[in-house]
Amino acid sequence: MNILKVVLNALPEKRRELEQVLSGMLPEIRKLPGCQQCQLSRDMEAIQCISVVSNWTSREALNVFLLSDRFAALMGTEILLQKKPMVYLDEVLSSEGLAAINQLRSDRPTS
Repeated sequence: MNILKVVLNALPEKRRELEQVLSGMLPEIRKLPGCQQCQLSRDMEAIQCISVVSNWTSREALNVFLLSDRFAALMGTEILLQKKPMVYLDEVLSSEGLAAINQLRSDRPTS
């Protein structure tokens, strides 16, 4: 799995506009081949900090998105930002869930 995270720091007076633009983009991104999930989140302490996080089945699918007009539009929101977006590309080699945590907790010695 490949994860793309784009962190955007909105100008205070443009935050709501940025949220509206991004909210409109998410349904289209989610329809793209290989997109497993796409979420929008806001930092509760720094409300102007908004992140778009998307999970992709493969690097090839992610690359198609990175070369698309939709990604260009996402990066085009720069006029609403305090500074350039921060972009992170991560490859996840394995993933575990709550069962692994429960197993770990059940295996620990009790005092």
